[in-house]
Amino acid sequence: MEWCIENVQTDINEVFINNIYQLQIYEDNVFTKIKRIIFNKISGKSKFKRFLENYENEYIKDIKTKNTSKILDVISILKGIMKQMEKVKEQISVKYQKMIYN
Repeated sequence: MEWCIENVQTDINEVFINNIYQLQIYEDNVFTKIKRIIFNKISGKSKFKRFLENYENEYIKDIKTKNTSKILDVISILKGIMKQMEKVKEQISVKYQKMIYN
């Protein structure tokens, strides 16, 4: 349980990538501000629409594949834990039988 709790944060960070550091910093020059405002008025809507379409197609598909991979990892880990629990249960049963009959 402790191992699972410790690894939850790393698993979440692997599936959901934080793109906050990919933002562009604009220069605060008067000419660049005017140029950026005019350019955004002309092509801002189409760029935003393309961004949303690409976001859905690329980013969400990437999250789905990573999520599927993590689900398979969890399934394999749970199967291993269940096998270990069965072995421990058998060992406890054997020790219990030895204590009763000795």
